[in-house]
Amino acid sequence: MGDNEKPDRGEFEYATVAEASRVADYLNSIADGLRRGDLDLGASDQHLHLSPGGVVRLEVEASCNPDKGAASLQLEISWKVVLAAGEERGVELEIGSSPREPILSSGGSSKDDA
Repeated sequence: MGDNEKPDRGEFEYATVAEASRVADYLNSIADGLRRGDLDLGASDQHLHLSPGGVVRLEVEASCNPDKGAASLQLEISWKVVLAAGEERGVELEIGSSPREPILSSGGSSKDDA
């Protein structure tokens, strides 16, 4: 992503039934994108560009129920979106004090109590 580009907003959803080797190819592509910090997802009219970087969170959930003949594996990868330098995230919190406000000491009383 260039210095003046904003991260994409939106969602991407896709589901399919495919051979395990095809799903492994998708996972390899995701792994490559994580390594590069550049991931493009697209199907039909949906498209989303992601820029994972730094530290990511990985959650893995698996279950197996042989009685029902079912098993599943869920992966969730998440990270904080870092905006370009100088780009605003929204309204910033400002905290200040005026000379007339009482200032608490480490003992919990204000200067005015002294």
